Amino acid sequence: MRRCRVNTSSKLSNNPRTLRHSFSLDRSRWLTTTQVIVQFDACYWPADAAEFGFVSERAGEFNFFVNMMPMTGCPALVCFLAADYALAAEQWTDAETIARLMPVLNTMFGCVLPAPVAHRITRWRSDPFARGSYAFMKVGATPADVEAIAAPVGRLRFAGEATFVFPGYTHGAWLSGKREATRILNELKLDHGHVNSASSSITPVVARPDLSSGQTSIAVSVAVSAPSPLSVSTPLSVSI
Repeated sequence: MRRCRVNTSSKLSNNPRTLRHSFSLDRSRWLTTTQVIVQFDACYWPADAAEFGFVSERAGEFNFFVNMMPMTGCPALVCFLAADYALAAEQWTDAETIARLMPVLNTMFGCVLPAPVAHRITRWRSDPFARGSYAFMKVGATPADVEAIAAPVGRLRFAGEATFVFPGYTHGAWLSGKREATRILNELKLDHGHVNSASSSITPVVARPDLSSGQTSIAVSVAVSAPSPLSVSTPLSVSI
């Protein structure tokens, strides 16, 4: 979801729903996370570990790493930088970023690692089609603000993880897209018949923590009911 300024001269400015959108957007922030992905010629760390943490002197500085070995067999690490530190990192060149990262890896694993054979660095705030990575609700915000952001304004519909009541990223965006598709279908008069008021249920079925990897798997059942052939029932499993 991208933040936009309400044009006070437009007819929408007096729409109560538009005013609620503006108020709720003011209680949220659009933040970014930077991923630094480095691949090496061999695995110089415990290959079966899912992730690594590092307590740095500066908060948020190269403090969380995901190990790609268990998932892909590739000797690579993905470092996540968040909040203000991610914004600062976007201003660095690739060479500067790698130069800052390598001493941290050397300290973590107790050896001098060779230079990465490949790397990739994201810069989502600088991307004109994204301008950030995720929504963050400020102190004082409530679930009602999320619902207000998701509320339709006339024919305009909103989807994305920032509009989803269950906090999430990819699955929040995907499920909110299904929600809005259902809303649109409910309002259409199709040639072969009227679409009745469909119901959409998103129910967490299982929340099973995997203590060995530090992950929680949630099985979510999404059911959208409507007259055939529009009925959809889709199970979804996500890991957090």
